[in-house]
Amino acid sequence: MAHVLITVSDADVRAVIGEVVGEAGHVVTEVGTLTAALDTLLASGQPYIVLVDAYLDGDHMASAWLLTLASEGFFSRHTFLLLSTGSVFRLPPVLRVLRGKLALAVVNMPFDVEDLLHAVERATGEMERRVVPGEGEQNEPGREQRGKQGT
Repeated sequence: MAHVLITVSDADVRAVIGEVVGEAGHVVTEVGTLTAALDTLLASGQPYIVLVDAYLDGDHMASAWLLTLASEGFFSRHTFLLLSTGSVFRLPPVLRVLRGKLALAVVNMPFDVEDLLHAVERATGEMERRVVPGEGEQNEPGREQRGKQGT
């Protein structure tokens, strides 16, 4: 089970995604604006899998801004997935660059339920590998080796 933040402007689409992901056993939080997404992520006590609408707030720049913050490490404990109504090749250039930089999975909209759930499950696995069990802290590459070097 993961905490999933659905960041989609369209309330009906957000509700359908929330229902599908919730029925799969995940804890769902739904927001419809960049401001609400930022508030939720900054206040959260747990890592989220964040489903980001490529055209959040009706413009790709809101999504680009959120993903830029993620790429700069502000939201490193969260895992992001991009929701797009077009193919990966039709994304605005800034989102294509951020997709590559963050190695984002893209779920095409309208979505296939199995594809959406598979992407969420894969992101859950990636996130669990980064979290230290019982501590809720992110694993850093080489963390164990640095600790052993001091002994």
